[in-house]
Amino acid sequence: PVGPGVHTITLSVRDTSGNIGTCTVKLTVIDTSQVSIRCPSNIVVNCKSPQGTQVSFAPVAQTQCGTPVDALCDPPSGSLFPIGTTPVVCRVGGAAGQQISCSFRVVVRCLTVNHAGIGQVTIAWTGGVLETAPSVTGPWQVFDATSPVTLSVRNANGAPRGFFRLRFTEVP
Repeated sequence: PVGPGVHTITLSVRDTSGNIGTCTVKLTVIDTSQVSIRCPSNIVVNCKSPQGTQVSFAPVAQTQCGTPVDALCDPPSGSLFPIGTTPVVCRVGGAAGQQISCSFRVVVRCLTVNHAGIGQVTIAWTGGVLETAPSVTGPWQVFDATSPVTLSVRNANGAPRGFFRLRFTEVP
């Protein structure tokens, strides 16, 4: 069997006198079967810069005969995705004219901690809930603040404030 594409075939014939004649032909096979596309699951990454992070992915698109088909995604794989949630739509068309698509989300989460002065830090985050606890093992409670927040590293009595963590929720 030959797959889709242009194939060069050499035909040879021998007559009863032993003479051989050859010719070369091109055979073009076009796969017009239905196409399918499968997008990756939602992708969650941490930011690499304040602008976001570069994210690569590979949807799988092929015909019923297994012929790979190029998918076009918007935004494309390898793009710089900003902080937050960005929908991605991938489309593919088959030789028979059908157009199908799939979609997923890229979530870029970011946490920054900056020195804000003597004994203070500023915490900024996206996509999660800031929690606090008296020890690293807990018990953890939601810290009532929105991003960004500037905190003293010591409480009103001068004792260390405790621990903070960012708990991310699942991507819907």
